[in-house]
Amino acid sequence: MSRIMGGARTAIDTSNQALRGLARGTASVAGLPVDAMTFALNNDSDVQNILGLIGLGGRKIENPVFGSDYNKRAVDSAMDAGTATANLTGAGLRPPSAGPQNLFERGISRVGEEVGAMALPVGGAIRAGATMAPEAIQGLPRIARAFVEPASIDAAKFAQREVGTAVGAGLGASGVNEVTRAGGVKEDSIGHAVGDIAGALGGAGAVGVARHIGPKIADVFNALRGDPNFANQVSKDAAVERISEAYGLPTARLGESGPTNTAPIVDAIENGTRISDTVPGFRESLADRTGNSGIAGLEYSRQASGSGAFAERTRTNIKAVDDAMQRVAPQGTPGAFRGALEERRAGVLQGADDAATTAQQQFEEAAGRLRSSMHADARGADIRAPLEDALGAARNVEREAWQGIDGQLPAAPLAQRFARVTDGMTESERRVVGDLTGALGTPGRLAPRAPVPDAMSAITGRAPPAAAADAADLREITSLRSELTTAQRQAATQGDGNKARLVGNYIDQIDAHLVEHAPGQQAAIDAARTVSRDLNDRFTRPQTAIAQTLDRQQGLPRVPDSGVPGRFVQPDSGRVADFDALMREAGTDPRAQGAIRDEILARVERQRTPEQLDRFVTEHSRVLDRFPDLREEINGMRDLRAGADTAASTQSELRSSLGDASTPGTSSVGRYLRYGDEQSTTAMRGVMNAPKPAKAADELLNFAGNGKEAVEGARRTFWDILESQGRSKGETTANIDGVQPWMPRRVARFLEDPRNKAVAERLYRDDPEHLRNIGKITDALQNVDTRLRARATGSSGTAQGVSQVLSPETLQSRLYAYKRGQVSGTFLITSIAAVAGRRGVARAQTEAIGRLVDEALTNPDAAATLLRENNPANRAILARKAKGWIGNEAGTAIDALNDADEDPTMSAVKRKAAAR
Repeated sequence: MSRIMGGARTAIDTSNQALRGLARGTASVAGLPVDAMTFALNNDSDVQNILGLIGLGGRKIENPVFGSDYNKRAVDSAMDAGTATANLTGAGLRPPSAGPQNLFERGISRVGEEVGAMALPVGGAIRAGATMAPEAIQGLPRIARAFVEPASIDAAKFAQREVGTAVGAGLGASGVNEVTRAGGVKEDSIGHAVGDIAGALGGAGAVGVARHIGPKIADVFNALRGDPNFANQVSKDAAVERISEAYGLPTARLGESGPTNTAPIVDAIENGTRISDTVPGFRESLADRTGNSGIAGLEYSRQASGSGAFAERTRTNIKAVDDAMQRVAPQGTPGAFRGALEERRAGVLQGADDAATTAQQQFEEAAGRLRSSMHADARGADIRAPLEDALGAARNVEREAWQGIDGQLPAAPLAQRFARVTDGMTESERRVVGDLTGALGTPGRLAPRAPVPDAMSAITGRAPPAAAADAADLREITSLRSELTTAQRQAATQGDGNKARLVGNYIDQIDAHLVEHAPGQQAAIDAARTVSRDLNDRFTRPQTAIAQTLDRQQGLPRVPDSGVPGRFVQPDSGRVADFDALMREAGTDPRAQGAIRDEILARVERQRTPEQLDRFVTEHSRVLDRFPDLREEINGMRDLRAGADTAASTQSELRSSLGDASTPGTSSVGRYLRYGDEQSTTAMRGVMNAPKPAKAADELLNFAGNGKEAVEGARRTFWDILESQGRSKGETTANIDGVQPWMPRRVARFLEDPRNKAVAERLYRDDPEHLRNIGKITDALQNVDTRLRARATGSSGTAQGVSQVLSPETLQSRLYAYKRGQVSGTFLITSIAAVAGRRGVARAQTEAIGRLVDEALTNPDAAATLLRENNPANRAILARKAKGWIGNEAGTAIDALNDADEDPTMSAVKRKAAAR
């Protein structure tokens, strides 16, 4: 417990003195301006003269407020008050002493003063360096810039250097103070101040020497032991210089001012493109990051030398790029896309076949229902028969009309009229009407004749019989007229106008005879004549189809049965009046209706196209108006015919466009399916080389239904083409893992081709981010070359390095000199050690330079650290002598000069200062 309590008291006392020293040092520097002003006033003759005028001559300013002594006493008072209020008695500890009690505490206190004195200016410089712009720092006064500029470059290193120097100065001053103390020099004397300053300077100098010699000794030690990570400042500086020269920075040479500043390279590294952000695991080189051609030249020069770092980087980068590209590669299979197209094509063609078959069947069923079932002769007979029946009925009506006319009229006058007409004809005209001789002789036969005596009358002597009265039946005369009227119509029908005219002359004589000799029957005759005229108009007019149908010659129809239907079923531009007449006379007869319908169907059968059917319906509207249901059926068949034709045309077009297993198609789908799964890339190249690639790709994907698997399969096919174009080929380009590297420029050119770009954009239309990711990778790799294969590296071991440090020739020459007495044993040993150290360090430096350069070229971040920490411009600034501790020494000197004692030496110094 006693030892524990003693250790605790020692720690408290030591900490107390250290804190007091820090506080006193800070207070001393804070009061330095006041001390300097006081010294100037006390030793300025003009000021003293002014004070003498006001009665204060000879008075000196002592212990000015906020001067060093004033501040130190304030700090001591505050520390004393603090220690007095600390409750350490309860813990069994005494309060710490106000002043140092032994050598160690005095040393700690003195070191604390130096550190405290350094803290104020150094802390201010660090704060200013962190907040001020570089241009503002360059505009500071020289002494302020000497502090702020190093702090702005590397505050930690600046502070470390200042603290180290302050500690060294404190230790040096403490040591000298102990010597002067032992010699009896007063602490407030000028001698003590001189010794203190000299000790501080010596301590600071010792620190500087240690900083200079220490690394050299460490370099020799590490070089001789073959440290694989050896890299001294010389190596770093050489590596930085080599990189700077390659980058193109101006290098400080003999006669040039100012060291090289590597900040531009560091900025280029930090602001450069980081490919690893896009391609995880990619290790871009310094040339990749900065894009500097000089660095690229140095990189490829080092790479060509077979450096293992570059070989490993190449292998890693090839794998990283490959992994990145595989992550964005489609996961589908080309066969999935082709399978979707093939399946859809089969479905479409089968659908077209089914539609065509169904449409054709529907049309054939409709056409079957509308097919003619009668022969033309049968149709003609079915039309003629009801017309003959209608004619017979009309003749019955006519007969009844004429039967109502009864009476007698003379026939002789009519015979005389006929004789006059005949006598007025030429012989040729008589021959024209020669076939009517019988009819024309009827009036003569009806007229009575004079009795002729016969043989019996002569024998018997009786008188001949008396002549009969001239009284013919009226119906005989009207019947004759009807017969002649028929003959006249027939002549006109047959185109014999002359005969018709001649016959008409006889008819006129009959009419005149009736007017003259039968005036009481005129009304009945007119009525009967009207009936006859109507009959003739309906059935016997030669120019009508009915008359032609009913006309007979020698008992046979003049028009055959097969020619009858065509005379009635005619287009609207033909003789539709004949059809209307037929409908009037026999329209209600089923035979006529069936025959006309069958004739229409027979003509419809000859219409091959929907247009022809439509034209037929339009041209025969008058006929079809009497058969509205048939019109609808024909229109329905026309639509079915159009549908069948359309389906057949679609079927043919689809087979021509899409093709099938035996015939290649003409469309994008047909051309694509021309190739099997093993030739999917050839098929896709056809799409990319189409006149309109985007349209072709869109047609394919839409035809495949834009299904996920189909689209992914199409993307995979496109990717296979991209990969074949974007990867290097050949064994000489593969890395040691056998992976062929991607060629970013080729990939970029492939994707930038308008045809390929159009297809890619359509393939990734639903996932454009995926395509952009591919572009990001290729864009990031545009200035990266990963084509070189890894090369075997030539390594050197520690044993080999040692053998090169001391060659046999060197050892032998030194031993021979020793044996001949030319050198002593000590010189022999030191000489061998010097050569070994020098050669070892030189060799280690050479290897370190190459290693550092390679590491910087293959690791831009490491290069940035190397260039930042070993920036020649920054190192020149940071290498300037530490200055923060000088403030305490200046305070010590001014405090000693301001001391009021009458020490002769001090007085002499003061007088000398006043004389200046």
